[in-house]
Amino acid sequence: MFFFTSVSSKLAVLRAGQAFGEMLGGDTLAVRLLRNLSKSLWATSVRLASKQAQQVQTEAPHEALADFNRLLRSRLLPRITPRVTGYDLAASTLAPRQGPGASAWDWFLLPDGRPVFAVMRSVRSDIFSAQRLVALRTLLRGLTTEPHATLGSLLTQASRGVRSGWVEGLSGSVACGMVALADGAMEWVGAGDPCGVLVRAGGAIEELPSEPVAAAEKAEHVYESVVLPLGARDKVILLSGRPTDSVGLVTSVITGGYTSSSRDALNKLFARVDPERGEAGPSSDLSGAVITRMTR
Repeated sequence: MFFFTSVSSKLAVLRAGQAFGEMLGGDTLAVRLLRNLSKSLWATSVRLASKQAQQVQTEAPHEALADFNRLLRSRLLPRITPRVTGYDLAASTLAPRQGPGASAWDWFLLPDGRPVFAVMRSVRSDIFSAQRLVALRTLLRGLTTEPHATLGSLLTQASRGVRSGWVEGLSGSVACGMVALADGAMEWVGAGDPCGVLVRAGGAIEELPSEPVAAAEKAEHVYESVVLPLGARDKVILLSGRPTDSVGLVTSVITGGYTSSSRDALNKLFARVDPERGEAGPSSDLSGAVITRMTR
């Protein structure tokens, strides 16, 4: 009897979910984005409920919200760095225990099969920083179900999507840098002040252009991407925040000393940009990626 009751209840929930989806317009882009966002937040809400039961007697509401923000950001971060043929890849987020949870990295695939690596940072660092990262990340991933002419057009549409659902006091702009990898080439787009640097195998360094308008800062802004060749042993450096002298930093770490791999190079960059006492400032955090082209 209990078995049939459970099955009936599950079927009722399933039918209700289908009816709700039809009411929203079926399997539209908006519904898919909403579904993705719900999945991103579900596990976090379960863990938060458990933590709140333990903290409610000892923590102020502001501290509990700050803890939730950091927990939410931790759920955004990929658990592994993907393998891409012909490339040595490393990506990570360096976060202090009491930091704001304001930066993240991510990766996803475009419809044409190119992998994209992204670093993001909430321009306004507060207890709602991670929610802003969630909004942009969800739109970027959801919009890749349809092809875009350029990486810039993808970022433009995602930026406008965040603006269309703007909630004053909660929403905010996000600095973002993205690289799409192909065989011997890369496409780059930057919004706000992420750090993007291309280090050629011969030692030449190019700072990748970034538009001063962060994602979701202006609804009408159009982002333009650039395509650059990548030769053997060329490196792409991404950081969610721009150090005072990004070219000097990369020169001293990448070309000024021996690095055995992309992971080694990223670790040395993080060691130089220490979130507790370095360029990023106190109680900050940093996300980054190092991408090395291995073959011609």
